Amino acid sequence: MHVYFRSSLFFIFAFFMLLSTSCKLGSATISGRVVDNSGGNNSNPPDNNTPPPPPPTPPAPPAGFDYVCAGTPTTFTTGMNANVVVGQADFLSAAANAGSTPTAATLNTPDGVFADQSRLLIGDKNNNRVLIFDTIPSMDGASANLVLGQPDFVSNTANNGGLGPSSLKNPRRAVYDGTYFAVADNNNARVLIWNGLPSTNAEAADTVLGQPDFVTNTANNGGVSATSQHSGYPTLFAIPGEALVFADVWNYRVLFYEHPLTDQQAANRVVCQNNFTSASWGATASTCDEPAGVWTDGTRLLIADRYNHRVLVYNSFPTTDGAAADFVIDQPDLTSHSSNQGGSVAANTLSQPHGVASDGTRIFIADSNNHRVLIYNQFPTADNANADTVIGQANFISNSINQGGGAGAQTLRKPTDVYFDGCHLFVADQQNHRVMIY
Repeated sequence: MHVYFRSSLFFIFAFFMLLSTSCKLGSATISGRVVDNSGGNNSNPPDNNTPPPPPPTPPAPPAGFDYVCAGTPTTFTTGMNANVVVGQADFLSAAANAGSTPTAATLNTPDGVFADQSRLLIGDKNNNRVLIFDTIPSMDGASANLVLGQPDFVSNTANNGGLGPSSLKNPRRAVYDGTYFAVADNNNARVLIWNGLPSTNAEAADTVLGQPDFVTNTANNGGVSATSQHSGYPTLFAIPGEALVFADVWNYRVLFYEHPLTDQQAANRVVCQNNFTSASWGATASTCDEPAGVWTDGTRLLIADRYNHRVLVYNSFPTTDGAAADFVIDQPDLTSHSSNQGGSVAANTLSQPHGVASDGTRIFIADSNNHRVLIYNQFPTADNANADTVIGQANFISNSINQGGGAGAQTLRKPTDVYFDGCHLFVADQQNHRVMIY
C-alpha cells in the first residue's frame, strides 16, 4: 500500500505540472515555446530553450519492506536472508534479552509466533509473557506495544503476583481469531482465553481450559480426560468462528474445542488417541509421539509429530475420535519414525519438527533439530515427498547450527514455530532468541 500510495502521488503531481505548463488557457507547447490557440494575441517571451523543472524525486522506501501484499504469492528461495529481525537489534546478535534484562524489544527463548497482517504475537517463553505488536514490525529491534503475563516490559517472573487469570508460566503460542484471544500457558497446563483482543498490560483472562479454575495448575488435574491438559510445549490453532485446536503434547494427542468457549469446557474431539482417557504414544496413521504443531483450514489438518520426525496429513477434517491420517511427510510410510529416516539430512527428512503452517497451497515446517525451515510448494499427494525450498541452510544436505558459524540473516538455531500470514513468513528462532520475518 505504501509503495502504491507514493507512486500515485508522483503521477498526480506530474499530471498537474503538465497540465499547468502545457494546457493552460488552450495553449500548446511547440519546440520549447508556448503558442496561444485561444484566438488572442501571441505575446510569448522569446524561446530561450529553458528546460522544464525536473519532476520531484519519489521518497525512498523505508528500511525493511512493505507488508501489504501485492496480490501475488510471496516467493521464497533456498538460503534466503530474512528481511526483519525481532528480539535483537540486528541479525548478528543472538543473546537472550540482548545480553541484559528484558525490555519491550528483547526475547528469551521465543517458542511461538502468530500474525494476521495487522499485528504480531510472540510467546516469549522464558520471560513468562506474551508480547503483542500492534503493527507488523518493518524495522529490526522493534518494541512491543503490550505485554500479557507481566505488569510491565521489564519483569519476567513466572506467575508474577501469584497463579491467576493474568499470570503465565513458559507460554508457547498465542492466537487471535477476531473473537477469542488464546494463549497456550505451557507449564500451568492450561489455555487462557480472552473474549476479545487484550488492551492493557497483564490483562486478566476471561476463560480457562484444562483446569477447574484460574488458581490451579496441576497437569491432568483429575486424570486424563476431555477437560484435562498436560504441559510440554503445547500449541494452538484457531478456526475463526468454529473451533480452537490444541496440541496436548505430553498427552500425545490433539484436542478440538468448538465455539462458544467456556470455563472448563470439555474437548469435542480428539485425534492421535482413540478416546479422551488414553495418553500413550505410537507411530501409526492414528497415533503420535508429542504432536508439537498443528495447522488447519477447517477442511484439512496438518500435525507436526515431533518425536516421530514427521508431519501427518489429513485430507479431510477429522469428524471422529482417533481418525487416521491419509499420508505422511518425510517418512517412507506411516509406521516409520526415525530422525532423518535413520540417515543423513535430505530434502525428504525431518528431525524433531516443532511447527507447521500453510497458506492452503504451500506447507512450511519448522525442522527444529536440523536448524531449518522446509517449504513445499504444494500439498504432497503421497508419502515421503521432497521439499522444494529450505531456509536456514544453504542446501538440503546441511544441518549445522547457524550454518556452522555465528547468527546471521540466513541462519537458524532450533526454530520451534512457523507461521504464514498470507504475505510473510514468521519463524520463532528459539535459541537465537529472535523472530525472523521473511
